[in-house]
Amino acid sequence: MFKQLREKLIEASQKPGFWDDGDTKAKEMVLYLRALKDGQQIADCPFGQFLQLVLQKKGISYEVKPTLETNKPEALDGKQLPAIGAYSYQEILEKTHKFFPALTAFVKNKDEAKDALLQEKFEKQLDMLDEILRTTPGQYLGGLELTLADLYLLPQLFHATVALDHFKDFEVLHMEGNFRRPALESYISRMLDMSEFNKRGVYVSVDKIIHGWKQVRAEA
Repeated sequence: MFKQLREKLIEASQKPGFWDDGDTKAKEMVLYLRALKDGQQIADCPFGQFLQLVLQKKGISYEVKPTLETNKPEALDGKQLPAIGAYSYQEILEKTHKFFPALTAFVKNKDEAKDALLQEKFEKQLDMLDEILRTTPGQYLGGLELTLADLYLLPQLFHATVALDHFKDFEVLHMEGNFRRPALESYISRMLDMSEFNKRGVYVSVDKIIHGWKQVRAEA
């Protein structure tokens, strides 16, 4: 069953637009630089210039966003400018600690009257992950390198993909091209194809995951 899911993911990833961000432009790193008072031009910040030199030298595509302290995106709360939107794995673990509780509450629920609210709470967690990936350089949650945060969240994302499709008819991954969260969905696709994840003794089958959630839902 998972083989079929992986084949669908790989097929979907080949379609135009799968690797794009929400406005269909090629995904690139966003570099937030201190802006002048007009909010449109970048200020004379030597550290911002330093970051651009590094990115230019490494050949990393990036978009500059002049940013005032008053209009920083939520992902940069508490960060000083310039910023590349990257998080340490400790910060990611802290920001995502409500992901699995929200998933569990949604999957366990059998009261249809409560489903909409629980789904909304869970989708906020997905939106947060998508924002982290959109504002982070590289292809991982913490930036250019795989960290413990990616390995911590991958099994949870797999459970979400399987359990919600089975019990709630809810797609975390949209296979038909209507990608609601392109950055997150392309990330999940890549991570599910990681060799270590599919290694015998580590991999957990779709059927086993469904059975486990049936027990949680008192159906097995």
